[in-house]
Amino acid sequence: MIVLHLVNRLLAAVVSLAIVVAAVIVSVEVVRWALDMSSWLVPWRRWGPALEDLRADDQAVLAAAAVAAALGLLLLAFELKRRRPDALPTRPLLEGAPTVTTRAGVGNAATTAARGVSGVSQASAAVRRSTVSLRVRTRARGAAPGLTEEVRSAVEQALADLELARAPRVKVSVEEKH
Repeated sequence: MIVLHLVNRLLAAVVSLAIVVAAVIVSVEVVRWALDMSSWLVPWRRWGPALEDLRADDQAVLAAAAVAAALGLLLLAFELKRRRPDALPTRPLLEGAPTVTTRAGVGNAATTAARGVSGVSQASAAVRRSTVSLRVRTRARGAAPGLTEEVRSAVEQALADLELARAPRVKVSVEEKH
């Protein structure tokens, strides 16, 4: 999700900069027009006759409107896309004082607990709002069925120690590496 967050920020910065540049250009052009001076960047005197014949149902106007609408909807979609929370709520230490823990902290606690189980050689976790998914590797052949439950139990205990407001489901997938 970091990529989506970065794209969102980058698009917002580009759009904001474009609006500022357009506002400066329009302001300068309006002042120059009011003072009866020649145009600065926009050749509006040459555009006048061409724009007089332009109608709202012309193909060029409709195409420009469609492009503007598509860009607007794309920006809106990026802005409205629900992001994963950076932090998960925990039980408050004091009444009225909300506390949180980061998703990375929850993931670290889960992988540390999984690596502490005998037979686990590697572990990685993906933390979502209501689920912690673990990928565990073992070198022991035929250990996957029993190891899955041992890892799930160890991770659930580690998550219980974090005192999350809502206990996430724990999904474990064990891969035997030979």
